[in-house]
Amino acid sequence: MVHAKSNHQFHAKHKQLLSMSDTESKTQECKAHPYLACEPQNYPLHCKLHLSACLNKEQMDVYLACELCYRFKHDVVIGIGNWSALMQHFHELQQGKGMHKMLHKHRFAVCLVNEYMMSKTCPACLGCLERFKDVPNPCLGSWDNNPIVCCHGLLHCQNIDCLGDLTKADGTVVQCRQLWNWDMAAVLNFQHILFGLHANGK
Repeated sequence: MVHAKSNHQFHAKHKQLLSMSDTESKTQECKAHPYLACEPQNYPLHCKLHLSACLNKEQMDVYLACELCYRFKHDVVIGIGNWSALMQHFHELQQGKGMHKMLHKHRFAVCLVNEYMMSKTCPACLGCLERFKDVPNPCLGSWDNNPIVCCHGLLHCQNIDCLGDLTKADGTVVQCRQLWNWDMAAVLNFQHILFGLHANGK
């Protein structure tokens, strides 16, 4: 009962914030804060920017939750990998623990799936996948030392009985060991785990 009441208060508060203008919402948040006694106009610039960023983040979380409710309703089960979101060069920071908390706050069922060996397991026969194709090194900085590297994205199954159809350039179809993109293999294994959880609870 306490959880339902707190969720109701949370949604009512954010509906009120979304209906107000940006200046009014900042003023109300500042007056409600126990440690802030002055008006927003007297704040340093970095405080105003930080407050605006927090309010915008909360509004975007509410918008995402409303979109998920509209598209999938509340009986949806969301599967997320239990990986740690780290900083990577030239890549945007991914949502990790904060995304899980936000979805739980909006009463979505979230399953954290162990990602260990997900992209190295064949979705068809549950055998092991391995790299096999050599390609030119895409990293120009290490081209002199390693001009040829093994492709990580394209895998095939080690099981010789796990066969798939391969269409050649001339249109002929031949049987070969099953080829997988490692991202697709991981997603299909995620799907297999979630469907098994939905069917028999494990």
